[in-house]
Amino acid sequence: MSAADALVPIYNHMKKELLNRNYIQADETTLKVINDNGKDSKSKKYMWLYMSNTILSQ
Repeated sequence: MSAADALVPIYNHMKKELLNRNYIQADETTLKVINDNGKDSKSKKYMWLYMSNTILSQ
């Protein structure tokens, strides 16, 4: 969890930059998840990817 906490500022910056774009692409993918007991989860799990093709000038 400490690694996730350390990445929060990067996540917030990336989210802010993405939401400033005029065009955003998204992809929804289902994932296979294994429970603690080693069996497949009965519910569907999802992962979403967001991106923009706009290149920032420096």
